[in-house]
Order: sequence, then C-alpha cells, then structure tokens
Amino acid sequence: METKEAFEVVKSLAYGVNPVTGEVFAKDSPYQDPTIVRALFEAVNSLQRRIEWEKKKKNQPERAGVAWSDTELKALLDGFDSGKKLEELAKLHKRTVVAIRARLVMLGRLEEE
Repeated sequence: METKEAFEVVKSLAYGVNPVTGEVFAKDSPYQDPTIVRALFEAVNSLQRRIEWEKKKKNQPERAGVAWSDTELKALLDGFDSGKKLEELAKLHKRTVVAIRARLVMLGRLEEE
C-alpha cells in the first residue's frame, strides 16, 4: 500500500467514517472513542510528514544523504582542485550543491560563508 493510500484510510477513520463504505460510524463504535480518535489523528500527522518527506526525497539527487566513501572524497578533491565548479561537481557526484560546498568546507578547501 502506498503512503498516500494509507493516509486516506487512516484520515477517514479519524473522522469517524468507514473508508470502504463512506458510512459514519455509530456513536458506540471504537472509532468514535476519544482516545482512539486522538491516536488516529497522530497517525494522520505522521503519515502526512512521511508524504512530505517522500516528495522532498523524490526531488533530491540520487546520492543525497549517502555517506561519502574515501574514493568519492578523493574524486571530489581532485575535481575541485582541477577547477570544476560546484554545480558540475554536484552533478558528477549526484549530490546537491549545498552538500558539495559543505564537504569542501569540512575538508578545508572552502571557507564557510
């Protein structure tokens, strides 16, 4: 099940509606109990954050957030020292320009802004 589908099902339950039939649950239904409703809304909020994270992740380069290997660090330094621009290095390493800049600062090749 996709996160968006789970979100819609849990949201429907949180609002006291059967996600399959669209019927409102009876007052004595467990889905109308305040403790259950609060828990379901917590789940809705968590799923919403997950959806936003998935969207953001989808727009990131392939290696965003992946640990740097020694080989990759050497290639980054070699590329930077040979005059490649940050944008070019970002494409080469499949990372963001921000990540490239941060790594070069950490390695002492650039000053912090």
